This record gives sequence, structure tokens and C-alpha cells, in this order.
Amino acid sequence: MSARKTTKPVKPVGYIIALFIIGMLCGAGFAFVEDASLLGGMSSRTGLLIALVLAALLGTASVWLGGRWMKSIDEAAQEAHKWSWYWGGSIGMAVGMVLILMAMLPLSSNIRLESWFDGRTDPAAYMATGAVAIVGLMMVGYLLAWALWWFQRR
Repeated sequence: MSARKTTKPVKPVGYIIALFIIGMLCGAGFAFVEDASLLGGMSSRTGLLIALVLAALLGTASVWLGGRWMKSIDEAAQEAHKWSWYWGGSIGMAVGMVLILMAMLPLSSNIRLESWFDGRTDPAAYMATGAVAIVGLMMVGYLLAWALWWFQRR
């Protein structure tokens, strides 16, 4: 009889901690690249390339660890997250669409919004501001839908 080595399954919180650590390391990398670029120790092209690699690493780690985490939770929790992302994320995105449509009206031409990116006024900063706002609305919708899903089943 051969002795098989069994591994203990990783608890769901372990994946969240791993993603947090990877996110912190990538954030430190982004800060280093920004400081090195501003101080002249690195060209803009090199800094952009390093930032792209860090963003790809963080995105890949997020998808991989998120998939592993989703497989590690029970079926009810999986269903709660799927339902919440579908309904809450969709409703949050729809609210964002209403705000975008309102911003296109001639009446809103006098409204001036500050960029969330250190006072930058270039189109890329406003695009990023809008993207962050839409993702934020989707997250709020998700959290409300997730709470509703569990509240209805308690």
C-alpha cells in the first residue's frame, strides 16, 4: 500500500489574502515607476512598459485567484455572487448610462467636473474618471444585490 500525500484545501480567505499581497506589491511597483519617471531616472516609455507588465500581472492574478476562490466556496455562496454580479452590476451600469446620457444634454454644458486624477484635464484622465465611476456604481449595485440575496434567504 502506497502512502498518498494529501493536501489540505486552501480556505477561501487564503485566496483573498494572496490577491491582497499581490495587489500591494504591484501598487508599490506602480509607485516606484511613477517616482522614478518623475525624478528622471526612467524614461516615460520604460515606465509605461513596466506599468503595463504590472497591470497585466495583477489582472492575471485576479482572474486566476478569483476563479480558484469561486471554486472553493459552497454552491449557495457561488449562486449569491453570480446573481449579485448579474443584477447588481447591470443595474449599476444602467445608472451610469443614465448619467452619461444626461451629460450629453445641452443643459449640462455649464457643469464642470474635476478629474479624479490629480487635476489632469486631458481626455485620458476624463475617460479613466468615467471608467472608475462606472465600476464604482457596479460595485455598489453588486453589494446591495448581494445583501438582498442573503436577506431574502434568511
